[in-house]
Amino acid sequence: LIISDLFDVKFRYDAVMQQWRTIFSLNQRFEFELQDERVRVVGNMAWITVKEFINSSTEPLLTTNVFEYHCDHWFMVHHHSSLLLEGGNIFGPLAN
Repeated sequence: LIISDLFDVKFRYDAVMQQWRTIFSLNQRFEFELQDERVRVVGNMAWITVKEFINSSTEPLLTTNVFEYHCDHWFMVHHHSSLLLEGGNIFGPLAN
């Protein structure tokens, strides 16, 4: 990702925040079941990895959230979720 100036950063931030507002303003209820939570804190940074099952799904999302401690609060500075890949391969099970 190449960001050319501070205006571009602000524009991208606003676009991402608008997407989250849209998702959470829908009349859909989100229920999360969390498994295998792992937390690591080093200084003012922390990251959490977890398997998320959303709305009774059978396949988890692998999620990483990164936080920064600033002014007596923890702020999420990065979020990523992706589907669990069978055998760690985007093409399915590993061949013998």
